[in-house]
Amino acid sequence: MSVRPAELDAWVAKHFAAPLDAVWVGDDIPARKARNARASHAVPDDERLLVLYDDTLFGGASDGVVITTVRLSVKELLENPRAVRWDHLVPGDVAVDGNTLRVGGLVLSFQVWTPEHAERFAAFVRDATTRTRRPSEWMPAALLSVVRNRFGADDDAYFAPSIPAHKEANVRALYGLPADEPVLALLDDTVFGSAKHGWVMTLRRFASCQSFGSPRQAGWLEVLDAPVEADGPGVRVAAFFHEPLKKARVPVLVDTLVDLRALRDGLDPREPTLEARIAAHPDEDDAFAVLADWLLEQGHPRGLLQGPADPAVLRDHAPELGLLGWRDDVAEVTWRWGWWDTLTLYAPSPSDEPDALRPDACAAQVLRHPSARFVRTLVLGGERPLDPGRVEPLLAAVRAVDLPCLQRLEIHAPGAYVSDTLDLSRYPHLREAVLDVSRVHPEVERAVASLRAR
Repeated sequence: MSVRPAELDAWVAKHFAAPLDAVWVGDDIPARKARNARASHAVPDDERLLVLYDDTLFGGASDGVVITTVRLSVKELLENPRAVRWDHLVPGDVAVDGNTLRVGGLVLSFQVWTPEHAERFAAFVRDATTRTRRPSEWMPAALLSVVRNRFGADDDAYFAPSIPAHKEANVRALYGLPADEPVLALLDDTVFGSAKHGWVMTLRRFASCQSFGSPRQAGWLEVLDAPVEADGPGVRVAAFFHEPLKKARVPVLVDTLVDLRALRDGLDPREPTLEARIAAHPDEDDAFAVLADWLLEQGHPRGLLQGPADPAVLRDHAPELGLLGWRDDVAEVTWRWGWWDTLTLYAPSPSDEPDALRPDACAAQVLRHPSARFVRTLVLGGERPLDPGRVEPLLAAVRAVDLPCLQRLEIHAPGAYVSDTLDLSRYPHLREAVLDVSRVHPEVERAVASLRAR
C-alpha cells in the first residue's frame, strides 16, 4: 500500500508549518530553486515538489534534500542524487543521531543541518511510513529496507529510483532481465562504472557476475534456502561464488542475505490442509485443483499451471518456479498442476569454472525447492548414468528433503554401491525402485524385494 499525496500534504503541514532554516515548502519554493532541484535530483515534472532543503552556499538548491509525492531524494556536493520511494520504505527505516538522519540507508547531514532539521524530517518520514505494509511480506519495501540499511553507505550501491540508466541497461542485457521486472538494487563492482560486474537484486531474483566469471542468477527461494558463508575472498550461496573487488563487502553481503531470510515465508505461501490431502492421495487431482485456485488468490504464478505446463508461464515466472540457477546438465522436470511430477537429477563432473557450485550441492538446491514438494518419480542419472562416486552425495541430498508423494525411484550408476543412506521406508507411497548399480546394502536390497512382492 503506497502513501497517498493527500496524506503527504497533511504531514507536510503538520511538520513544516513552522519556519526552518534553508527549508521551503510547497508553493513557497522559488521557481529557480525548483528548476535547479528537479534537474540535479532527476525529478520528473509530474512529481509535485513538497519540501526542499537547500544546502548550497549561494542558494542554487542543486544540493540538499527534496521531498516529492513519490520520493525522498538526497544530493551532496559533487555526488549523484540518491533517492528512496515512499512505497519502498517501511516503519523502522528512520533513525536520528544528533544532527544526522538515516532513512533507509540514506544519510542526511549537511552544512547548516541541525538537530532540529533531523528531528522534523524524521517525524515526517515516520508518518509517511506508517501506512506501508509490515516487512514480513516479500515486497520492494521489505527487501530494500534490508539492503539499504546494509549497503546504503557504499558509494557503488544504487537503489531504485536512483539507478543510473546506463547501469540498469547493462545489467538487464547481461542477465536477460524482462523489461517489466524492476531492478531494485545493484552494486557496481567495476572500475569504470559499467555495472557488468557486481550483484543485482530484483523482487524475483538475485544475480551476480564477478571479474572473469560467468553471470549467474537464481530465484530468491533458492538463495534464501541455501547456506550463506564467507569463503576466502568471496561469498558462496546457492549457485554463486561472488568475489568482490573490495573485500570489505564480503561480510556485508553475507549479513544482508542472512537478514533477508526473515522475509522468506512471503515467497512460498503454504496451505497445510490441502498439502496434507495431496500427500495422502498423490494420484487424485481434486486437492491439486483447489490448491491451484488458492495459490492464484495469493498471487503466486504456480496457480496459473492448472493444465499442461504453459511454456510462456514457465518462461515468464522462472524465478518463482525454481527454473533459474541450474546448470543445463543438473536437472530435468515434468509438470503436474504447477509442481514437478518427475524430477531427473544428474551429478556431472565438477565444472572448471572457479566460481561454480559443486554439482552435488546444485542438485541439493534443486531438491530443496518448493516445486519438488509433490514429486512422484525421482530419477538419479537417467539416460546419462552417474559416475559411481557421485551416488552417495546425491543420496544424502535426497535423504535431507521430504518427498511424501514419491512412487517410483530410479538410480542409474553402473559400478556404484548404494548404501543404507537410501532409506526406502521414508516413502509410504513407493511402488517401485529400479537400482541399476553393482552393489546394494542388504537392508536396501530387502526393501526393494518387498516392493516387488506387493
